[in-house]
This record gives sequence, structure tokens and C-alpha cells, in this order.
Amino acid sequence: MTSELIPKKQRALIFQGGGSLGAYEAGVFQGLYENLTEKANAAEEQKDKPIFDIVAGTSIGAINAAILVSYVAENKTWKGSAEKLIEFWDYVSDESCADATPGFTSWWDYWSDIDDTLASGEAARRYYSSKEFELYGVSKVFSPLLPLMDGKFS
Repeated sequence: MTSELIPKKQRALIFQGGGSLGAYEAGVFQGLYENLTEKANAAEEQKDKPIFDIVAGTSIGAINAAILVSYVAENKTWKGSAEKLIEFWDYVSDESCADATPGFTSWWDYWSDIDDTLASGEAARRYYSSKEFELYGVSKVFSPLLPLMDGKFS
């Protein structure tokens, strides 16, 4: 391969793994995409170049990367890719009981103001949400494995 075929500059997007970090990355990608396309539109010579030359990730980051790359390959454009990634995360997301309880964090904050050994309302919401999802799963993502009954000793 000759060196003139390899671009001197390439832009890479690497997504990290870590479960719900993928949802955060989707929001960051949306902001990054909007910023980069705005700059590309302002600089006419950059207008038709791809936003990213390399897209990769690990664990949930690989899922995010696969969603983006498959969207771009299918549609031949980056336009709409951020929305597609957000759409995926909206689809797989569940609301916890703490999220669905009106005033949960403000009620908890009221008690933590009285007793400074209690966590903040947001910390409590995160804690109880993670425990709920650990015990009951997330409907479109996973369900926990239930222990099998051992009939050897009954």
C-alpha cells in the first residue's frame, strides 16, 4: 500500500465499556456530532468528509460502535446517526421504582438534611435503582438467573 493512500490525519471515536456508561456515551456522541458537523459546514472543504474514520469500542461501547457503523454503512451518511443511538438507549431503558415515585429524591433529601449521616436523595435513587435492576433485571436487556432447585436432599 502506498503512503499517498493513507490519510495524514484520521479522526477516531472509541467507546468505553461499562453498562449504563453506554447511555452517557450516546448523549456525548450527540453533542460531539452536532459540534463537528457545525464546524464542517462552516469549513466548506470539510463538508463532504466523514465525521469519523475509525469507530470502535469495548463491551457496551462495542454495541454503540456497531449501531453507529451499521447505520452509516446502510444510509451512507452520518446524518441521523446520533438520533439512532439515542433511540436504541430509549428503547432499552427502564424506569426504576425510585424514578417512578414522585418526590423520592426531595423526600430523601428532607431526611438527609435532618440526619447528616444519610446519603443524598440522588445517591439513594441510584443505589435503590441499581439494587432493583440487579434483583429484577431490565425488561429489554436481561433477567436475573434464578437459582435452580436442588432435589437431591428433599
